[in-house]
Amino acid sequence: MRIQLLLFAIFLFFVSVAQSNAERIQDEVLMTSTEQIYSYGIDSTGHWWTITMPFHGNYRVYIDGENVGTFLEILDPVFSHDGNSWAFFGKDHTNWYLNTSAGMLDFQATKFGTIAFSGDSRTLAYSYFEGSQEYLHIKDKKINILDRDSRLFLDYEGRNFAFAFKRGSYAGININGEELDLFDQVLPIGFWKDGKFIYAGRQGDVWEVYKDDEEISESYGNITEGAIN
Repeated sequence: MRIQLLLFAIFLFFVSVAQSNAERIQDEVLMTSTEQIYSYGIDSTGHWWTITMPFHGNYRVYIDGENVGTFLEILDPVFSHDGNSWAFFGKDHTNWYLNTSAGMLDFQATKFGTIAFSGDSRTLAYSYFEGSQEYLHIKDKKINILDRDSRLFLDYEGRNFAFAFKRGSYAGININGEELDLFDQVLPIGFWKDGKFIYAGRQGDVWEVYKDDEEISESYGNITEGAIN
């Protein structure tokens, strides 16, 4: 009998907690629109965005409820790590644009590339294609990059960049425009605190972890993922 009473008391406790939480949770309308919702999301920093279709083939972007532009082509917004800045690509009938929280930059291109912020949120890097050639813009520099096959990585202060590339049956890592040794497969991981890039590379059946061009691990049969804490 005591055990039954104890279990019942525990049940009542969890019910009361659930009711209390339900009373504290309130629905809030973030945006009201008659436009068709094309996509939406919320960033880890707490900012939200919505892309609507006011007309067929037109895309309108709202960030935290504010209308920031209408375009014919668009990519989802990217937010800085501190949440204070954002950027996205858009295109109208004549120009291509990099739209940011600080303003808009127009350029000529044939395809969108990628956008990345540094860890300290102070550096914005972006790329686009002119034909088959991809150009990376970072810290007022325009850099030709080839065969990028991963997202763009920046170190904390945005001084260094890296990405994986794929060329035929071989893969490798490009750091600041310099290609390192070729592998059968690579797994980019990220920049270490000393500004050097960590990645895993496979040659044949053997995987090893590298920091820039220095081998820093024993051999493994498989590496499927990696992260820097």
